[in-house]
Order: sequence, then structure tokens, then C-alpha cells
Amino acid sequence: MGKISQSSATKQVFSFTLARQFEAKSYRMITILLAVVCFLLPAVIMPCVEKFGKHTARADEPSPVTDVYVVDNTPVSVDFNFLSQMGNPRFSDISYTDCGNDLEAAKALADANPMSLILTIDLNGTYRFHLLRTDECDISVDDANSLKDYINMYFRLVLSEKAGISYETLAELSVPVVSQTTHITADGQPVENENEDPDDPVTAMKPVLSMLMPYVNIMLIYFLVLFYGQGVANCVIMEKTSKLMDTFLVSVKPTSMIFGKVFAVIAASTLQFVLWIAALIGGFAAGSMFVKMINPQTDMTLIAFFDLLGNMSGMFTIGGAILALLMIIGAFALYCGLAAIGGSLASKPEDLSSTNSLFTLILIISFFAVITSGAMTGNMPASAVWYDFVPFTSILVTPSRVLLGYVSIPTACASLAIVLACVVLCLAAAGKVYRMMSLYKGNPPKPAALIGMLKGK
Repeated sequence: MGKISQSSATKQVFSFTLARQFEAKSYRMITILLAVVCFLLPAVIMPCVEKFGKHTARADEPSPVTDVYVVDNTPVSVDFNFLSQMGNPRFSDISYTDCGNDLEAAKALADANPMSLILTIDLNGTYRFHLLRTDECDISVDDANSLKDYINMYFRLVLSEKAGISYETLAELSVPVVSQTTHITADGQPVENENEDPDDPVTAMKPVLSMLMPYVNIMLIYFLVLFYGQGVANCVIMEKTSKLMDTFLVSVKPTSMIFGKVFAVIAASTLQFVLWIAALIGGFAAGSMFVKMINPQTDMTLIAFFDLLGNMSGMFTIGGAILALLMIIGAFALYCGLAAIGGSLASKPEDLSSTNSLFTLILIISFFAVITSGAMTGNMPASAVWYDFVPFTSILVTPSRVLLGYVSIPTACASLAIVLACVVLCLAAAGKVYRMMSLYKGNPPKPAALIGMLKGK
């Protein structure tokens, strides 16, 4: 049987390998099982935490504290009852009683009132205040800490009272100041960027996301490489271990076989991973819905974070999100191409541990290259912009940069094109190495020997 055309052979190998992947019982079981787990974990845990977790007071729930007995050991005493007039409904019904510097009298009053606390104030270079709970106190530590935080928030007002500064003067000193840099055209007209409002929480979160998202991107790629890289190498080496290589290569060129196998594994792995991510997102959405059904006024931090992400949806464009996703898939394909080279080098499965160190080593070197140059920030310095065009660094930093709008769409497309071209080169090299190693016996050759073999030496 003669060899068929390379494109037809690639399609047939792709279809056959993809079908084998889907038919494998282990693939289907792992896909379904992890999808169910990813959905159920947040969908079950979040409402359970809200239902059975430790209760914390809501922002509008009155504090159980009714009285605070003040022991002020500083030279100037003030009336703390103004703290009940600051407009916070939680602490508006608390009465503050001045006990001078008599701690024993304050303890006697607190022992007779289980819903009270003792506030002591001392001056020894710095002001220090303590909230004390007696043995007879029925106030929880959380409620006492809430009142402590409230007093700490307004303690500057206490100091202003002690210093004899009026509230009107203090209000003038507390007026916020907003600064902004504006470009002025030749005719003197200011050019303002409406999208950079300093009071906009989305704008405030953008620097945080520019620092966080590159690390999320790297962890995602690292997980994909570690989880699926070995599978790519095993798929490539399959014919060598089953003694079918000679028969198989009669009708299919090595390059066609490598392209078809690797792209089939990439397609199956990407589908599997997307299903898990979708299940996880669905689980969090269901968990959030159940939590709000249990407590519509929940203050769960995770719910607040999801609400913040919803408010920031306008930060991301559809084109940028699609390109960022394609860059991540391209990164996975690039490392699968390196894993295919490792599989082509190996003569037996035992050799894969050494040959597959190639893609992990390159990933580690690329990570340290971008982290030491400052390229891990979304708005990287001008001296590191070339990282967008080097395949092994662009896949680590460019997806987050294009998602946040630091990289233009044409630049991102050029970066993606370079990555895909590098994927094709890696797979072509893997095919050449596979053909070259088809009759090779022994340990995998060293890099220098391999390069010499590729050059025909």
C-alpha cells in the first residue's frame, strides 16, 4: 500500500486518534467525574458555609453592647457619647459613662450589666485604648472587636476633642484631595481620558489585575503542560512500543503522523479542560444563587468578589478575550510540540522522563526571564515590550496584556501568528526526529549529537 497525500494522512490520523481518545473509558470517566466534582464542590460548600458557618453580624444589625464604661487615664477627658451620633446604626444606641480613672468602679458597673464593656485609655508616648470584657460579660469577642474597630475609626475625633479642635476645623482638614494629569492641546483645550476616572473602582482594580493575571496565566499553562504533556509524548511513542512503527510508516509520513496525533490530543485535552472550567463556573454560579436564597443580604467575601468581577466586565473587550484564549491554547500547543519532540527522541517509555525535561526546562527559563525583567506587570516597561514577540515569553505575558488592553489587537494577532508558526516548526522537527530515530537503538542522544544528526553529520 503506497503512501497517501500528507494532508489526507494528517486528517485520517487526527480523526483516528481523536476517536480513540473519546472512546477510551478512562478519558470519559475522568472527564465526567471531575466535571461533576467541579460543579458540586462550590454548589454545595458555599450554601453550607452560609447556612451552618459562624454567624457574623450584618452591617445593619445593631450591636448587642448597650453601655461602655470609660476609664480615661490621660490628662484631658472627653465625652465619648458623640460616637453614637456618627450615623452608624449599629453603634447608635450605646451609652458611654465616664468613670474617671477608677477602674474598680468601672468593673463593678460592668459586672452588674452583662451587655457592657470597659474602655480604658492610656498615654505613654502613644495613645492606647483597650476594650475589656469581665467574667459576667455576655458580649462575644467578635462583637467586642467590631466596636473596637468602630472606635478606632473615629479615634482621631477623640484626639481632636482632647486637643480642643472643633469639628468644623477638623472637617476642613478632612476634605479629600483628587489630583489628575491632563494633556493640553496647542489651543489650550484640555484632553481628558474619560475611561481613566480615578474614582472608578474598575480603574482602581486595573493595576491589581495587571499584576495578578500574568501569574494566573502562568499557573494555567503550567497545569496544562504537566497534566497533558506526558500524554502527548506517550501518544507519539505508541507505535515504537507496540512494534508497529515500520508497518505504520509504510503508508503515513512521520510528519503527518505527528501533526495528526498531536492536534488530536490538543483537541481532546482542550475540550476536557473547557468542560471542567465550565462546570466550575456553573458550580460557583449555583452556589452563589443558593447562598442568596438562604440570605439575600449575605456578606460572603466570595459573593462580593463575584459581584466585583461582574462590575468589571466592561474592562474586557470581546476581541481581547478571544485573542487571550487563543494565546493560551497556542501556548499549550507549543509545549505539546516540544513534548512531541521528546516523544520522538525516546525509544521506550523509560526514556520519556529525560527527553520530556525539555519543555519543563524551557517553561522554567521563560518564567524567570519575564519575572526578572519586570515583564510580569501588565503595563511592562518599554525595554521589555519585545517579550510580546518571543514565543516562549509572549505566551506567559501577552494574554493578560491583551485582555487588559495594554496590547493592541494587531500586535496580539502578530504575537499569536508567531506562536502558531513556532508550533508548526516544532511539530515538523518532531516528525524529522521521529524518522531519524526510527532505526536508532540505545539511550537518547545528547543535544549536540542530535543537532549533528539533524544536519546529516
